[in-house]
Amino acid sequence: MRRALIFVSEAGARETLTGALEEDGLEIVVASSLDEVHEELEKGGALLLVLDACPEDGDLTDLLGPGRAAGIEATILVDSTPPISPETPLGRAGVSAFLATPLDLSGLRAFLARTAPLSAQISDPEESRFGLLVGNAPPMRSLYSIMRRVGPSRANVLISGESGSGKELVARTLHDLSPRRKKPFLPVNCGALTATLMESELFGHERGSFTGADRRHRGYFERADGGTLFLDEITEMPAELQVKLLRVLESGLVTGVGREEPVAVDVRVVAATNRDPAAAVSEGKLREDLYYRLRVLQIEVPPLRDRLEDLPLLVDWFLREIGEREGRQKHLGEDVMEALQRHRWPGNVRELRNVLYTLHLMSPHERIPVSVLPADILDAASEGDARPQSRASESGRSLKEIEKDHILLTLEELDGHKRKASEVLGISLKTLYNRLHEYGEMGVEDGESGSS
Repeated sequence: MRRALIFVSEAGARETLTGALEEDGLEIVVASSLDEVHEELEKGGALLLVLDACPEDGDLTDLLGPGRAAGIEATILVDSTPPISPETPLGRAGVSAFLATPLDLSGLRAFLARTAPLSAQISDPEESRFGLLVGNAPPMRSLYSIMRRVGPSRANVLISGESGSGKELVARTLHDLSPRRKKPFLPVNCGALTATLMESELFGHERGSFTGADRRHRGYFERADGGTLFLDEITEMPAELQVKLLRVLESGLVTGVGREEPVAVDVRVVAATNRDPAAAVSEGKLREDLYYRLRVLQIEVPPLRDRLEDLPLLVDWFLREIGEREGRQKHLGEDVMEALQRHRWPGNVRELRNVLYTLHLMSPHERIPVSVLPADILDAASEGDARPQSRASESGRSLKEIEKDHILLTLEELDGHKRKASEVLGISLKTLYNRLHEYGEMGVEDGESGSS
């Protein structure tokens, strides 16, 4: 749990610090003496120490010396004049910042935003969670390291990764790590909206601006003011709206449909795509100027096949979540886990959760038997080690080719059911049809008598 331990003698400063840190989402513990500070440190779990620079009842060099500050990510000294240099005992003890009284809360908040570990800890080391993400495989640890640095920034972010890999969870966690965490996080699936509706939904419209516009509508940008707007499937946004989005990113001004005067907004945009962004630019699916504006910070989410060592963690996490929802806990047998390890997981983590939900519902016993596994997973298990090609073996193939195989394989595994395939892939039905049209595969049987 995120905690701040405060030992400040001046009541006004103590109350100000308590309020500011509570707003930042930290649990506050106030100590009245250095002995209490020592006692609280023995309990562990504190991330931030805020201390008087010159306490009346002791010496901070002993408190902050070797072995005394385990678990402390940062230490702030209050009323430190002059500032303590790194060469002094307190400086060598790892003091992170100094606040003079009267306190400057803007300086405190800037420090908290810069100090990512305060707001970017794996919440439970035993479960290997980082924000809303689960896993501790090397690709995930690399992802967490990037997110620690990116989260507190004000810059826009572009997230790429296969469908179902967890791009929205990454976006939500970045929002939670940022100073905007108390403001709205609004997700928009660009692939699920028509061009006309998308313009109105994103930028708003005035009453009477078109047929049926009987009242003023505040778009997503206005409603997300001060917070984060997550634009999923950004490459599905029509080119003319990409131009308008670029203007908003450059100016911070939004002009709704039928509106004459723009409205100023303060919004961080996090966009996502399951395409290779550079390839999308070359194909005309993403404007080059918008791409460079969005990719100030770029994050790639690894597919599940590249972190199969996380499968037991994910299975345990999802089964406990599903068990709580359904009112009965169940677990997998070793043979079931082995079968899951051999599956390709074209739908990534989303597909895994859906499979586990099915297994939970279909199994009459607490121990889920292999007999309730879906046919495609059983087939993979019977064929031996059917893991997909690694990135190394896929080198030389474009991401577009890999994506095409991924989509068509998912359709094949689902007997051509396009709606089910779009759900497993984590894309809208409209996006799936767009992809199939590109591939020239619209004649593939969907198994639903021509329905979608």
